[in-house]
Amino acid sequence: MAAYQSDLESLLSALEPEGLGLLDVKPSQLRGWIVAQMDTGAEPASVRRRLSALRTYYRYEQSMGRIQENPVLKIKAPKQPKRLPVVVAEDELVSLLDSEVFPDTYEGLRDRCLMELLYQTGMRRAELVGLSWSDVDTARSEVRVLGKRSKVRLIPLHPDMLGALDRLRTHPERPAGGDAATAVFLGVKGKRITSVLVYSIVHHYLSFTHSEKRSPHVLRHSFATHMLSRGADLQEIRDLLGHSGLAATQVYTHSSIERLKAVFNQAHPRAAKNEEP
Repeated sequence: MAAYQSDLESLLSALEPEGLGLLDVKPSQLRGWIVAQMDTGAEPASVRRRLSALRTYYRYEQSMGRIQENPVLKIKAPKQPKRLPVVVAEDELVSLLDSEVFPDTYEGLRDRCLMELLYQTGMRRAELVGLSWSDVDTARSEVRVLGKRSKVRLIPLHPDMLGALDRLRTHPERPAGGDAATAVFLGVKGKRITSVLVYSIVHHYLSFTHSEKRSPHVLRHSFATHMLSRGADLQEIRDLLGHSGLAATQVYTHSSIERLKAVFNQAHPRAAKNEEP
């Protein structure tokens, strides 16, 4: 409510020098107010929220018969800038998965397999939680993933990944009972692992990297970005990720381009800044 009042007062302050009140505002004056907001450093998301508050206010005034039209309806809100996905550098992530930070226990092997599988396949956290041994086809070297809207996709598995999963299944410390016979990854007391525990595990191990964000989705983003940078086709990455359309996958193109620009600016002799004569 305080934010709502603040938004109204902000617009009123902009109108008062012209001798106008809130009910006198025209779309052109609202546009000028928006421009002024942006010029002072307001984020597009903040401006969109303020417009939403004003839209509600003027809808009420229109319902009361005090204005004929809602002036906000003629205003186009500023676009939200696209956020590039956060990824871990390829060499840093490979070093982490090959390191000794994982304990030499069942839980350590489980955590390594969990991290490796998320990175090797790009599967979502919920998809990993629901993974059963019947989904792992060792003969065909692939895993069956049940994605959103119950869509099934098959993802290839590297022989090393299959070997690690086999060691996980036959580990002497693997809990018995519960979901041990069916679930690939187990949590407390042999029950199928939970989404909360998966997040906790990934967050812990990604703390050994320089990644600012440390969620399972970072591994999914890293999978797609690294695949693209190594020449994989965008359509193939879309199929592996289980996206319904190509638009969702294209964000990784922008991400790769930004990284290429950074490498170019750092490494190319004609792009280097402050080059010595």
